[in-house]
Amino acid sequence: MKWLLFTIIFSSSLVISSCGKEESALLVPMSALLGDPEKFGGKRVAVVGFLGRGSDLYLTEEHAKVDDTSSSLLLNLSEKERMKTNKSSCKNKYVEIVGVFGLVRIKGLTPRIGINKVASIKDKITHSDCIGLKGDGGTGG
Repeated sequence: MKWLLFTIIFSSSLVISSCGKEESALLVPMSALLGDPEKFGGKRVAVVGFLGRGSDLYLTEEHAKVDDTSSSLLLNLSEKERMKTNKSSCKNKYVEIVGVFGLVRIKGLTPRIGINKVASIKDKITHSDCIGLKGDGGTGG
């Protein structure tokens, strides 16, 4: 009886604690997203990479220096968010990004794999928010 009561209370506390929180993100290495994109399409992910030119997320700093777009993810940000990102203290640093992985379509650019509905961009070391996104980032996807 005690075990049943404990199980009910524990289960209830888990349900209550998860209410109102946003969906958790799957922490995925960037190499896995680049190597097997079909596996992660449409999933909410957290990924670490180097925030380089054009607010693209590169595998490494070296990839960013040579603008190796085959080793990068396109971030689906509004023009305002992109400008804030380019001026932020996180530019040219390793960051953690949370959003929905998939094909990103931005007017004027060739569709590429990347992050839609960007929910957060945080400095990998300090965990400070780079541009103050709220919710799903207001971007499409």
